[in-house]
Amino acid sequence: MISVLIPVYNDHVQALVFDLVSQLDKCNCPYEIRVLDDASTHEYQKTNKAILKYPQVVYNTLPKNVGRSAIRNILIEEAKYEHLLFLDSDSEIQSDLFIQSYLSLIPNYFVVCGGRTYRESAPENIRHRLHYTYGRKKESKPPVVRNRFPLRYFHTNNFLIKKQITQQILFPEMIANYGYEDLVFGHSLIKAGWSVKHIDNPVLHNKLIDTDSFLKNTAQANQNLLHFYTQNQIAETPFLKVVNSLNKFKLVTPIRQMLKFFKPLLIRNLYSAHPKMCILDLYKLSDFLNNLD
Repeated sequence: MISVLIPVYNDHVQALVFDLVSQLDKCNCPYEIRVLDDASTHEYQKTNKAILKYPQVVYNTLPKNVGRSAIRNILIEEAKYEHLLFLDSDSEIQSDLFIQSYLSLIPNYFVVCGGRTYRESAPENIRHRLHYTYGRKKESKPPVVRNRFPLRYFHTNNFLIKKQITQQILFPEMIANYGYEDLVFGHSLIKAGWSVKHIDNPVLHNKLIDTDSFLKNTAQANQNLLHFYTQNQIAETPFLKVVNSLNKFKLVTPIRQMLKFFKPLLIRNLYSAHPKMCILDLYKLSDFLNNLD
């Protein structure tokens, strides 16, 4: 009935798989959990093989890293059940009714997003504050907000979809690194006429990256966004509305120069204990405009 699909790269998945098996065994329905390793280091692969003790778990490794989209497409192809539940490997199950909540919605919805949360207390390590603040302010939204903007808050870390849809719409494999594969996939769903239902069934995002890595991911995501923006292959986001307005009023060059002047101050805030999301937005805009012809 349901295939739980977990792409993994340099993560431990034993706790997540244990929680899933515990809940799925109680649901009395056919299931499988497929974990596909995207060429993690030997240490992670050796540890994660422990999940093979569960008869319904399939754990395979790829000989080389294929990226965030391609690995999901492989999992789709290998899945044997009609309903697919995608989870990121750094997820932590929060509710004892996590699986049951999804199963109860199968008859009524084709695409369901459960959401994500972050811990209440900020991390002591200041270098993790930017990722934490971004997650709390930008990503962790209640269903009433997410259903108002279903595409904007479509994330692939925790969602259920019928396999028949993924036979028509796959993840964009031209995106190998971080950024916007979820938005592009969601845009394809909406364009094909499928609706997205957001519910209150979040997982805890359990792995924070440092500010260096976060800003590197931001730059990679901007490169992906720029590609789809110039090819007119993505829906207009609030960020792109700003870019389009700057283009319309011929303000790209002066804003680019102004942001370049203030960039050291922006970076100082982003590395601080109290990073501001408006500053991150300006940093992202600066990076994007620097690569915009």
